[in-house]
Amino acid sequence: MELGRDAATSHHVVGLRDREPVHRHDTHDLLVVTLEGHGSMLLGSEERVVGPRSVVYVPRGVPHSMRNASGAPLYGYAVFTPPFDGKDRVPVAEGPGGPPAERGGPDPR
Repeated sequence: MELGRDAATSHHVVGLRDREPVHRHDTHDLLVVTLEGHGSMLLGSEERVVGPRSVVYVPRGVPHSMRNASGAPLYGYAVFTPPFDGKDRVPVAEGPGGPPAERGGPDPR
């Protein structure tokens, strides 16, 4: 849910029950603050544990995915710069034995 936007940023509350597909944003940087719940954030080839008050910066072009491990919805506050247009979401998949590799086709959600 979008909370608001200005010329430089858009602000969103996001909820996650399970996990999101690995993807990247080619023209947007992202900052995510976990508000409630816990799990992990895949950021490139690194996986980070997240919980309430965790802050993760995702530079544009970096494959990422959030996974909820709390058994209840995980909620976060997300800030995109520039403002998110809803179009800049490029699906990626794990390459064999290594970091995520680009995959063609539509978002599998």
